[in-house]
Amino acid sequence: MSSMVEVAGLGLFLYRPVAWCFIKRMKHLSILMVGVALLVGGFAKKEIAESKQAKEEAQNKAPIREVSRDELEYRAKIWYLKGETEPFTGTSIHYRKDGSKWKETPYVDGKEHGMEIEYREDGSKWKETPYVDDQKHGTAISYYEDGSKLSETPYVDGERHGSEVWYKKDGSKLLESVYENGKRIAE
Repeated sequence: MSSMVEVAGLGLFLYRPVAWCFIKRMKHLSILMVGVALLVGGFAKKEIAESKQAKEEAQNKAPIREVSRDELEYRAKIWYLKGETEPFTGTSIHYRKDGSKWKETPYVDGKEHGMEIEYREDGSKWKETPYVDDQKHGTAISYYEDGSKLSETPYVDGERHGSEVWYKKDGSKLLESVYENGKRIAE
């Protein structure tokens, strides 16, 4: 923020000398002064962008917590680690009775947020479902055992919305249905 104020101040500071150069018909000097102002302004914008990027990277380096789904509890529509008062941020791992991984679910501030991944008993990926603030939002993808796409289902705010496509094992389109706000409107 201070860099932007400094750039704005530099622009106001240079306004009078540039105007004076134009009045006195010193075009080359005025063009040089405008060039300097733009150059300095460009560097300030770069500093602001770099500062913002550094802040985002620092936030993304927060410790990642992985817990078993059994360690979470649901209170007032928010997920918490049992015994804690702050909403859970991290990933819960759901296991089958045989101990194999069934599902990884990411949470931010106690809500499902991020790409949930489901696995088959053999460990292969079965489904990816994007969540934003506890609602499906984005394109969910299901896979055949060999890893090729089985289906793509678009969601907006928890509702199917857009073209859902089912594929044959060879990758060709099997079926397409169009949804609007959760209701099928065309096939």
